[in-house]
Amino acid sequence: MWQTLNERLDSTTSYIGRAAIITKFQNARPITGESIGVYVARLQSYRLQLQGSTEEISEQPLSTHVYTTAPPEFKNAIAILKRTIGVTIATLTTALKETGEENKAEAAVIDPRSGTGLYARGRGGRRGRGGRGGRGGHGGKGENQDKSCTYCNIDNHSTEDCWKRPK
Repeated sequence: MWQTLNERLDSTTSYIGRAAIITKFQNARPITGESIGVYVARLQSYRLQLQGSTEEISEQPLSTHVYTTAPPEFKNAIAILKRTIGVTIATLTTALKETGEENKAEAAVIDPRSGTGLYARGRGGRRGRGGRGGRGGHGGKGENQDKSCTYCNIDNHSTEDCWKRPK
């Protein structure tokens, strides 16, 4: 009896169970906030569950699924990988992980409010004159970087120190 019950409940031995795994694979999409490595690992788990069966997922359909469902920030990397001959799923995963890390590093230097890059000047301001480290006149020591001005909406000084506000 246990053998019969196990066969009916084991998803890889019954056709319906294998069909359900294939459907999960085909409907799989990256979850918001999920890394690309975790997403590919989830797809590979479906592949492993079907390994040795008649519905086995080969490397080509797995790669194609990753290509077609990857988030938009990976489209440039995928376009390059599609043109490369002999890309394995391991190579694909490594390349996409590196692209994800580069995207995170790039996003870290982009100001979300303005969409512009945040760049730091070297010590000493303009042409070795020393003193003020950019606009705001606070010597560039970082003492007012946590403050935010409600008058002009610039983050490097407080409202009391605002140079645009009438004194």
